[in-house]
Formats: sequence, structure tokens, C-alpha cells
Amino acid sequence: MTSALNINVFTAPEQAIAGERPRPWGPPMAWDATTATLIFGENDAVLVGTLTTIDEAEALARRVELHHRNPKSVELMPKAEEELAVYRKFFPGQLPAAITVPGDLTRPR
Repeated sequence: MTSALNINVFTAPEQAIAGERPRPWGPPMAWDATTATLIFGENDAVLVGTLTTIDEAEALARRVELHHRNPKSVELMPKAEEELAVYRKFFPGQLPAAITVPGDLTRPR
């Protein structure tokens, strides 16, 4: 028996970023709006993508939790910690000190 898959797309608005403007005209520097997509069936779900700041991630976690599905494991980019350091320059004080990398929930650690 198969069940239909559903999606729910979460969108975070454009975010102003810190740093010097590359040119003296035009709009202020900003990070484009971002999305994360929850793909879910009757019992399980997979989150594709994440949002950027702590506030966005916490809001996303609350919204995902409302679906009452079992999260399944996903693979992150192997250099996630290194990339986090780059993003800290753009969002000072808004990113976590470290990230928790998800693992396979069915395998003992």
C-alpha cells in the first residue's frame, strides 16, 4: 500500500546582511528570501533545505513539529561547519555557535 506524498514550503523573507556595500547606490546588501521544503507522507517526513538564522531555524522547527511526522535522516554538505563560519560574517550574532549534524535515526551511534 502506498500513500500520497505532500509538501509544505516554508519561506523566510529577505535578510539584511552586515558588511560594506560594494557600490554606493542601489538597495542595501541583503540575503535573498530562502525556503525549506518538508516532504511528508502518512508517517514520515524529510526536510529539504534549512533556513539561515537562529530565529528562522527555531520557527521552522516549530512549524515542522506541527506535522507530527517521524523525521528521516538526511545528508548535509560535508563542510557544513566551514560554511557556517562564512555565513557568520554576513549575520553577526544571529547564527548558532555550532550546528548539530543529523544522523540516521535507525542506526545506533
